[in-house]
Amino acid sequence: MNVSQIINLGSFYAGLHRPGEALAMVSELGPMSPFGRMQLEIVKLEIALQQGDRAAVATHLAYMREHRADAIATWQSALLVAGDLDAAADLLVERLDHEEWRSAALDDMQQYADMRLTPVDAQCLQRWRAIIARPAVQQALAKVGRVEHFNLDPEQT
Repeated sequence: MNVSQIINLGSFYAGLHRPGEALAMVSELGPMSPFGRMQLEIVKLEIALQQGDRAAVATHLAYMREHRADAIATWQSALLVAGDLDAAADLLVERLDHEEWRSAALDDMQQYADMRLTPVDAQCLQRWRAIIARPAVQQALAKVGRVEHFNLDPEQT
């Protein structure tokens, strides 16, 4: 069993608002790395949100908050999925200020070629762009780098 591929497929199903299929996909995963566990938790978070299971949402967010250093970008995504834009903006500022996390944060902020997204991913991208535009984030960004648009589509270059 390839854990990362199963988690990715579960995430894809969740992104298509198919929580039952997503849950069936990831329900029998065994032991995994701390990073992999964070990936699994965000899939389970998406499922819980779609099913309206507030208790499970709280449980998954609590786990991810406690283990955020295992996959800080995944924690960032969890805040976006959950719609906590204030916390997501604060975390992005923290990532930009943190030398170890800065490079990945800057990479995450860059704009690449547009592509087809699942409904969940499209909503998260909209939220992501909204937090990037916030004054506090822009101020932190100005201290350490910039955001560019890179069109990597060979048909449009």
